[in-house]
Amino acid sequence: GKQSSTVELHEILFRRRAPRNKTRKDYSAMVQSRNYTIAADTTKSLRPASPEPEPRRPKKVPRRMEPKITNVLSVADPTRNQTKYRYRIIIGNTSKYAPPASSADRSTHKWLLYVR
Repeated sequence: GKQSSTVELHEILFRRRAPRNKTRKDYSAMVQSRNYTIAADTTKSLRPASPEPEPRRPKKVPRRMEPKITNVLSVADPTRNQTKYRYRIIIGNTSKYAPPASSADRSTHKWLLYVR
């Protein structure tokens, strides 16, 4: 009696709250990528075996292509209402005069690239 009502109350209170460290959905697993592995000793080429004969007129290139259903990535959960963060990143560089170590080394300055 008492324990089941506590569980129900707990579910009612914390029903809508999502965990803070919620794992992000890995979309790269949904996109199918193909890896081609070729043995080093075999003399294979990725090019087609027989080149197609050149037509007299060049092939027409369409101005606009309709999206194919196979290329569209469908997302199950909506990705809105996420907290977005904005960071200001400063990239700069400074130089310092350094006398050349040898006559072959013609550099006169040492450069430092920094990110804040």
